[in-house]
Amino acid sequence: MSGTGVKDHIQQEQLIAKYHPKRAAALLFYLFGSLAFILGWSFMVMSSIQFVESTLVAWYIGLGAMTIGCLLILWAEIRRRYMLFVITTWTVRVRTGYINQVTTRVFLDEIVDVKLNIDQEERIVNQGDVEIYVKDEDDPALVFDSVDNPRGILEIVLRIVQTIPDPVPWDHIPRTRSFSY
Repeated sequence: MSGTGVKDHIQQEQLIAKYHPKRAAALLFYLFGSLAFILGWSFMVMSSIQFVESTLVAWYIGLGAMTIGCLLILWAEIRRRYMLFVITTWTVRVRTGYINQVTTRVFLDEIVDVKLNIDQEERIVNQGDVEIYVKDEDDPALVFDSVDNPRGILEIVLRIVQTIPDPVPWDHIPRTRSFSY
């Protein structure tokens, strides 16, 4: 407390929204993984009922196809689970990685434009990419890849950018774009 009895108030960063990529973005991995698993399982069943000659090679082919199918589905799920898009009252962030997590952030006062990139196929499942542009860069600084309801995310970011206080409460934080932990 200061001598006047007024407590100094420091505005804290608050979470607004968190998003993960949509599963429909990796639909081909799920389809090919399931198909490979089913083919491997079918090959194992056919060799067990002697429809295909039951040899060690046939067993390895069936087991290999089942393993590849499981790994494709597992890779798609890990990739989706360990990619996080975060919007706060100070920054917009993308965190990727399982072991070596890398976070890329853009402070709200640096944002000059937000655009949507939606293909015809993505429009059907209501997903798309939200690209965030900053000063003095032609390429997007951040991309929310394959998120659900991209128009809603665009609207959230644009409204937050319009309500930035002056002076900004995050001036004490270094303006590093990427960091890992």
